[in-house]
Amino acid sequence: MNQHHLLRTLFLALLFVIPAQATIVRMDIAIGGDQPPQEVYIELFDQQTPVTVANFLNYIENSNLERRYDGTFFHRSVPGFIVQGGGYLYDPATGPFDTSIPHISTDAPIINEFDPSRSNLRGTIAMAKLAGDPDSATSEWFINTADNSANLDNQNGGFTVFGRVLGQDMSVIDTIAGLSVENQGGVFQELPTTRDFSGSPPTTADLVILNRVEVIATAKSRPDTYEIDFGIVQPGAISAPVTLTIQNVGGTDLVIDSISNPFLSSTIFFIVRDTCTGIPLPEAAICEVDFEFRPNTSGETSFQTFVLSNDPTSADQALVLRGTGANDTPTLSTDVSSLDLGTLTVSGASAVKTITVQNTGNGNLLPSSTSITGTDASDFSLTDNCTGSTLPLAAACTLDVTFNPNSTGQKTAVLTVTADPGGQSIDIDLSGNVITSSPALVLPDPDIIDFGDIFYLEQKTLSFELQNGGGATLDISSLSLTGTDSGLFSLDPGDCSQITVSQGSCSGSVTFTPSVAGTTSATLEIRTNDPLTPLARLTLTASAGQDRDGVPDATEDASPNTGDGNNDGIPDSLQDNVASLKDINGNYVSLESDAGTRLSNVATSANPAPESSPTADGNPLDFPLGFFSFFIEDVTPGDPVKLVLHLQETRGASTYFKYSPISGRWSTFDYDPVTQTGARFDSNRVTLYFVDGGRGDADFFANGRIIDPGGPAILPGTSGSSGGGCALDADQNRSRNLPVDFILMLAVLLVSGLYRNATHRYRG
Repeated sequence: MNQHHLLRTLFLALLFVIPAQATIVRMDIAIGGDQPPQEVYIELFDQQTPVTVANFLNYIENSNLERRYDGTFFHRSVPGFIVQGGGYLYDPATGPFDTSIPHISTDAPIINEFDPSRSNLRGTIAMAKLAGDPDSATSEWFINTADNSANLDNQNGGFTVFGRVLGQDMSVIDTIAGLSVENQGGVFQELPTTRDFSGSPPTTADLVILNRVEVIATAKSRPDTYEIDFGIVQPGAISAPVTLTIQNVGGTDLVIDSISNPFLSSTIFFIVRDTCTGIPLPEAAICEVDFEFRPNTSGETSFQTFVLSNDPTSADQALVLRGTGANDTPTLSTDVSSLDLGTLTVSGASAVKTITVQNTGNGNLLPSSTSITGTDASDFSLTDNCTGSTLPLAAACTLDVTFNPNSTGQKTAVLTVTADPGGQSIDIDLSGNVITSSPALVLPDPDIIDFGDIFYLEQKTLSFELQNGGGATLDISSLSLTGTDSGLFSLDPGDCSQITVSQGSCSGSVTFTPSVAGTTSATLEIRTNDPLTPLARLTLTASAGQDRDGVPDATEDASPNTGDGNNDGIPDSLQDNVASLKDINGNYVSLESDAGTRLSNVATSANPAPESSPTADGNPLDFPLGFFSFFIEDVTPGDPVKLVLHLQETRGASTYFKYSPISGRWSTFDYDPVTQTGARFDSNRVTLYFVDGGRGDADFFANGRIIDPGGPAILPGTSGSSGGGCALDADQNRSRNLPVDFILMLAVLLVSGLYRNATHRYRG
């Protein structure tokens, strides 16, 4: 061992010999460099192998902030043995993949710290080294995919195991180990790739890329699932308990405050055992929670709860509980109502997919027949494993559908399944697409990139996706912006230079930067080797407004009183706290919040959940003007604020209902003189009184923002007069027709504030 080697080894040993706590790192691995990364957590054995761990951490990030592992790829895979990485980074800009790819820069080799108490068992990570030199490890490492102790513990001084893969993450490593292996020469003779080898050099899309390796310095909660399905249980009965396992994959103790929903409680899902709440969970340790399902009615139901903890990045992890109460009699059900058999070339192999048929009621179900009908019925075939069987409650059988097309185009058919008693039947729509062997550009549908309305001094970026709908690589020769207003848009082509068949799509983005108010448009031209459409176009549309309410100036300028819907002498398009737009009947309505506040995300819509609308005396309420959704911004946190709806028509509305797109709950918003909140009606004006974080604020938090979706309602049989009893429907299976942007923003704001509120509530 040379002097430099000895000094470095001694320094690392002294520095890291007894760390206070174990180190856990997260590897973000993309199986196919263009695919979303999957997380793999690894616990490092700091105290047992201090030199090796310090060396590994130095490659993750050194004192010069160099992150040498980021972007490297797994360059070796031996089935039933190991997968290996930490050595090579491929940059496509340097040319095709070949044996000249340089090794990442390395530090001096480290001393071997093998100990037989840390064997090369499945799931452990160990350092790679040169043959015949125990003290030659630098940057490369491997993960054992099998028990290799008999081999690797007894050669070359033993291979130093310095960590282990945590929890369920070996499934990711097993996926890598199951990939095909190519011989690309040199050190890449056992290269794992995601493709079927074609003889051409692999691209980054074919490689297994280690996008990033990160030390997890704080507590990190990781449930083994984010959804528990209890299956079918008879009403009045209790399901078998289902266990949720939570592991701390962070570097400090995890403290779980509660597993609950702070806003709603469940009467059918119960925690019956809890080894997690209130008990500090050390690094890599696990705890368990058992849930039971106790249905009281038939039908599917679900409930969302949260794991509230001191995890700084995921303090309120959502957990969905699902279950089905059994019907009184045998009931035919299937796991799908439609089945897409995918896309094939005419000469491609057929696809096979399985449909599960199940009895969701008490008694025996007797599947009696199956048939495929429709224009393209001959392109689909069926293996029936159900007809003639007997299915007691919750039992299932399968149907295998095969797609065997003989011509190009979209193919459809209908699979009908029948069963007794009662001659029950279910229709399942079958579909498949057959493409040519040449490339084919597929544009978004609709082929418009619409930026909507933004404030004229701001900018907005939207992404777009292009797809290859053919059976050969689509080469994109150019992307360009044209048109009179093209100078207001800028293009980022992203990864849209080529789309292979396996890749399927690419994405880029366009940014709109208006300099003046008004409506603008441009065209994104796309040139490819698609033989049928070598030149394709996407239309870009945008409007820049003089306020920030989200309603185009042109819409507001067309409102009554020459664009002054609230009749205050100032055009609505010039005021941040006034917005005018049409209700569901095509009549204008103006929204006016207090001076000094700002409206945003203003929109109108039909009833967002008509199937769960509240009722009076068994009759659904009428919302004659539709629903109004909006944010009131720049409110003093915790203060009251009001909003006036200036209506052209009232149609007898005398009460106001609010609907939460997050919880799916309805609530009346009648005026309450105690809290001074609610709705007051005065001819064609409705005044809504809110308190930030209080009644009427859908995000629950005193954060300077009021969020409200709601609308004026008519009680059945009252002709607009107030009164009557309302039965609020608690149906959990509902559509949500409020604007998507509104719902997404509300969800983000709700979740972002949830843990702050939970911290105060559960920690005192």
